[in-house]
Amino acid sequence: MKKRILLFASLVLAALTFTANATIQIKVTKTELSPLHLYAWDGSGNKVNGEWPGALMPQQPDGSYAITLDVTKVNIIFNNGGGVQTADISNITEDACFQVLAGGLYKRIDCKTGDEWKEPEAEKVTIKFYVPKDWAAVAAYTWGGSQSFGDWPGTTLTPDKDGWVSVEMEVGANLIFNNNNKGLQSGDFAVTAESAGCYVFGGNKAALVKDDDCIVEEEPVVETKYFLAGTFNKWIPTEQDQIVDGKIVISLEAGEYEFKVTDGTNWFGAEAIDAECSTAKTSTKEGGNIILNLAKAQDVTVEFADGKICVKAETEEPVVVDDDIYVIAGVEALLGANWDGTAEANKMTVAEGVATLVKEHVALQAGTYGFKVVKNGETWIPDGM
Repeated sequence: MKKRILLFASLVLAALTFTANATIQIKVTKTELSPLHLYAWDGSGNKVNGEWPGALMPQQPDGSYAITLDVTKVNIIFNNGGGVQTADISNITEDACFQVLAGGLYKRIDCKTGDEWKEPEAEKVTIKFYVPKDWAAVAAYTWGGSQSFGDWPGTTLTPDKDGWVSVEMEVGANLIFNNNNKGLQSGDFAVTAESAGCYVFGGNKAALVKDDDCIVEEEPVVETKYFLAGTFNKWIPTEQDQIVDGKIVISLEAGEYEFKVTDGTNWFGAEAIDAECSTAKTSTKEGGNIILNLAKAQDVTVEFADGKICVKAETEEPVVVDDDIYVIAGVEALLGANWDGTAEANKMTVAEGVATLVKEHVALQAGTYGFKVVKNGETWIPDGM
């Protein structure tokens, strides 16, 4: 028996879906231009209503003029084809109604109410940024939207007590946080409707890292320690030279001492002296060391706060000088020359209005030694004061 094989062909129908272009209707309810042409181009510069001056706008039964364009965004110019035209009307993304006035003026109106049209406010979101501890300042820079924070590096922001700054951003704009143009910045951040929230620095020019809890664990605060360093400790401070609770008291013999306050990195000298607080008379020389001349052995109190130094002690009054030459003259055992007011070896060093002479390795027996200051080799001080 022969077998009959039937072959069945199945016909598959493919459904094709066509999506019509989005359209925008341009309508003019009143015009003082005649004839009324509409020149239009899209976001890519393509002409969508003919060559200049554009097609005439068809008049409608109600007396208005309207035309529908197959675009999603359009730019237009109304004109009469004879030299009178409006300025460019840009970035129209929805049906729009206008009144075209004489002289190339126009007014956009609400298509439903006929009132003056108001541009919808851009959707905005709030973005918070935690300022890194090593940033001395923070600024925000934006582009791509209608809002502006100024030229780079943008607007300087002030962190709140927890170290956060906040900016309200338009959806569609772009944002960068930076350390006020000091070399560090976040990567480009495109703002979307879902961007609201808290962010932390992810590295230089790297993406911001979202922090859903808006909480950053604080690093432990390391208290800066300050010390007194000077000739009395050979400029090598130890724990006993630490300034505690803003004050230190040291016992010194009569004589001249130089010192500064330091944290091991930064040094504070004569420029930091608080003259109103200090009872001691101090002077300085090149290098900024504070010079202290003690009339007798005593306890010296040094206070340090907010970068200012207060010295409390009984001191000898420094000799204030001008551009004159000052020499110490006295007995030969003390000065190497016997009452010589011109001896070069005993010439005083002048710095910031104060004259100083330091004699080292002078072997003296117990006793009384006389000396005076000689000004310009002829005036003896104190007799000549």
